[in-house]
Amino acid sequence: MSSVDFRGLRPPSNDPMMQVVVELMKRAAKSTIDNQTAAVDSDNEDIYSDGQDVEAAIKYHSELSFMNKFAFRTDYYPPFEPDASLCRLMLKGWNTGIALPDESTFNHDAAINGDPALIDGTPFDPGITTITGVKSICLRLNRPTSGQVNAEWLEIPSHSDFNVSALATGFSIQITFRLKDIAQQGSVNRTILERTEDSTPNNGFQLMVDSSGRLIFIVTKGGVTTKKQTNTGVIAANTVYEAFLTFNVTGPVIHIYVNNVDQSLTDYGTVTWHGDLTDTDFFIFKKGTGTTGGFCYGDFYTMKYYKEKVCSSAEVGQHFNNKWTIANIAFGKVALVNYFATFQDILGDILTKSFTAASFTTTSFTI
Repeated sequence: MSSVDFRGLRPPSNDPMMQVVVELMKRAAKSTIDNQTAAVDSDNEDIYSDGQDVEAAIKYHSELSFMNKFAFRTDYYPPFEPDASLCRLMLKGWNTGIALPDESTFNHDAAINGDPALIDGTPFDPGITTITGVKSICLRLNRPTSGQVNAEWLEIPSHSDFNVSALATGFSIQITFRLKDIAQQGSVNRTILERTEDSTPNNGFQLMVDSSGRLIFIVTKGGVTTKKQTNTGVIAANTVYEAFLTFNVTGPVIHIYVNNVDQSLTDYGTVTWHGDLTDTDFFIFKKGTGTTGGFCYGDFYTMKYYKEKVCSSAEVGQHFNNKWTIANIAFGKVALVNYFATFQDILGDILTKSFTAASFTTTSFTI
């Protein structure tokens, strides 16, 4: 068994002074360790206590969690907009591509034919913003510089929602548009809207503007045609208009509103439909298939179709003057567009709030 050499180790000094110094050093080291241990224990306690304080602060400041307390109770609607069961089509010229989506939830998307351009819609102001600059955009169809001029239009597949034959009350159409170069159209009427339901046709409707700027609205139901035109030209080139068209089965009666003015009407003459009367799609800015004339060079902004809703003069006025509306609710003002929003005031003591929802557009929120 090997041995260990202890010759390199030195025994502690027997000097009394040295032993005192060593003892003091031991005690100092122990005191330092004890103090540091106590400090760590104290910090842990402080951290725990601070945590308790934060928890208490959050627990007793309910405004920090008020957004979880909204409950839905009251409906606020724009001035007259019919509910979704009546509004069967809502299009906005806000994009290019292959289609304009139908925002009415009834999925009547409009196919985009040709290569229209998305442009600044100035001077049209839908009233939903106070910012300076561009306030609207629109889809320009059949511009002369387009490689597909007179081959650009919107087309909605045929559907019973647009059938005239089944109407018990009537229908209404709202359309915002701007036409170009009306004076150069000659004797060809510009077709803004057209749809036939059958091959004769015994049922259908069309909206046109002639070279003098008269609006012409024609509805055929059950073989009986109601055809009216404005007394004078009301549509000028390069000007944005909102037209409201109503057809009441009883009578039958047609109204044409232009910028909230109920126009004086006279009877229109001979009615011509598009050439292929087996095509019952809904055409916008073009006569239907089989017709070479009637393309519109102009801008499409918005359109709505209301089934079984004959809008009154008061409702048209409310829509024109309040394209958006302010709902005065207990905790502020919210701008509502197209659809409704619901709120319940359960936090009247809270002075500042924020709110957003996917079901409608919030453009103003003040307390």
